[in-house]
Amino acid sequence: MPCGTRGQGKWPPSPRDGHFFDPLTRKICRATQHAVPEKRMEVMGHSGSFDRLLAATEGPGDPHTFWYVDIHTGKAAVLGQACPMDATDDSQGVVDPARVCIMGASYGGYAALAGVTIQQGIYRCAVSYAGVSDINAWVDTHDVASDGDPLVMRRLRQEVGDGQDMKAVSPISFASKVTVPVLLIHGKDDTVVDFSQSSRMASALHDAGKTVQMVALPGEDHWLSNSETRLSMLQAALDFVMKYNPPDGTK
Repeated sequence: MPCGTRGQGKWPPSPRDGHFFDPLTRKICRATQHAVPEKRMEVMGHSGSFDRLLAATEGPGDPHTFWYVDIHTGKAAVLGQACPMDATDDSQGVVDPARVCIMGASYGGYAALAGVTIQQGIYRCAVSYAGVSDINAWVDTHDVASDGDPLVMRRLRQEVGDGQDMKAVSPISFASKVTVPVLLIHGKDDTVVDFSQSSRMASALHDAGKTVQMVALPGEDHWLSNSETRLSMLQAALDFVMKYNPPDGTK
């Protein structure tokens, strides 16, 4: 059985996931005529989960390594593999490990890209909506937007990890290492994560000879506020996943 792994949260990550209606999950279930396992990730830094994530990693708290522990743990659970963060074995083993796709928006989009660039050989495909691909460029964009406000920039650099080598954790730096299809979706009027984060990543993947699809949403912001473009995003993501990670009984 195939599976979808979704990274939740904003950039920098902080909100905690909860129980709510998700239109993408519903659309995939309707299209496949049965429930497709989906693992929503408690991306690092969330209230109640940060301490466990910190304890599960080595060294100082690096906000760009926690996502790996969190997402890998969730994936291991549905695959029936050992979970590095929990001594109890509650793994389900209901998913084919060769048929897992990673999908996310905003910080989740970054995690989706990182899962097939900084890491390889784990996911069958990746879908990123409004994901950050170049952290240094993202910080520079906010520097311009804030007119160089020192308080804003100090806070931002603290959140993303001031003094770290951001190229080492930026997916665009590893475009040549991608081995699976990638879908990039981005609103043209996004003021949180600039459209260029996806367009530049698409160009880097294309130049490296990778399978990549770029969907630009005219007039759309970071939050998919427009119903028409929201439906376009959902359909594009569904078509891509059905093509590269189809459900049982399809080719």
